[in-house]
Amino acid sequence: MKQLKDKEATLRDILLRAADKGEILEQLAQSLFEMRGDKEELISELVSLHNEGKIDLVAEFSVLRNGEVAGGSFFAVRRFLRRHFHDLRIQHWMM
Repeated sequence: MKQLKDKEATLRDILLRAADKGEILEQLAQSLFEMRGDKEELISELVSLHNEGKIDLVAEFSVLRNGEVAGGSFFAVRRFLRRHFHDLRIQHWMM
């Protein structure tokens, strides 16, 4: 998994690569750990990528199970996603 310390890649690039590998939640956990203070850039990029249809945080969150986030805290990821869920545009509705 690519870390945020990669100076040549933007946060957006890192998140997209993680999503392509199916590791977006793991990267989110790592990013939350590394960005202890201001997380506005992370929030903005994740919401933008989701709303642009490049990643699907709702689908990722729906399969999240207790303890299943490799390399990070399940509870930190769940709390982050719940806190920012209202910013996401939902494309697909389940009946």
